[in-house]
Amino acid sequence: MQDAGTTVMERQVVKGQPPRVNVKQWAIESVAQPACQERVDTKAFTGRGSLHELRHYVDKLQRVERDMGELSKLSKTCGLDIYVMVHRRAKTGYVFLRWREVGGAKRHLSWNVIEERTAGLHDQLRVWVRQATQRAQQLNERHLSAREALMRLRREIDSTERHVFLRGVRHGGR
Repeated sequence: MQDAGTTVMERQVVKGQPPRVNVKQWAIESVAQPACQERVDTKAFTGRGSLHELRHYVDKLQRVERDMGELSKLSKTCGLDIYVMVHRRAKTGYVFLRWREVGGAKRHLSWNVIEERTAGLHDQLRVWVRQATQRAQQLNERHLSAREALMRLRREIDSTERHVFLRGVRHGGR
């Protein structure tokens, strides 16, 4: 059982397997921690550190997730028995969109099933559903792309040699 006070970066690898880390949470913690200068941005002010790129992808993920929420909210106002649902996997931080039924079963529906179910709708509504489906797929791809970039950055940062520079010792109270 994990201690609730531990951060993503403090968690241990279990049974020799790579950790299933919420890469977005790791990135947010890395940017926010005062010690991230040491881990993430060893070449600060030279334009060659990772902190700027890390912030960029965190912002990109947050924008994509905001857009996903807006599309989901919009899909619930169109009066259909389906809507776009935002799914979040807490363990990994993976967020994605899927169509879902309203009411009893609340089944998840594939993109192909949505095409079949909306075939008898008014043209404008059918076109809107098709566009919403395409937008959801684009947002899913953008989210995956940003997550992959954060994972790549994490591998680079973890494999980078950490530099420790000694300070001169002053003698005689100077």
